[in-house]
Amino acid sequence: DGTAAYDAASMAMIRLAALLERQEMTETAEAALSRDELAAIRTTRNIAAHAGYRNMNDDLLWLAVTERVPDILERLLSALPPN
Repeated sequence: DGTAAYDAASMAMIRLAALLERQEMTETAEAALSRDELAAIRTTRNIAAHAGYRNMNDDLLWLAVTERVPDILERLLSALPPN
């Protein structure tokens, strides 16, 4: 809807997708996330980046960013190899 919170939520999905596209994250992402989750992140990123807000389901975006993404980030961090 163009609010700061909406913009931040969209950017969070775009940045998460960009992180998961990095070669060094491939193994971690595949270990921590399901194929459906990876596809949903890419799809949401594509909608936010290319289709614009008018095509985004606001309720699903907010649910993803506030409930699903924190869990996804936690699993990714847990799956990272030790330094």
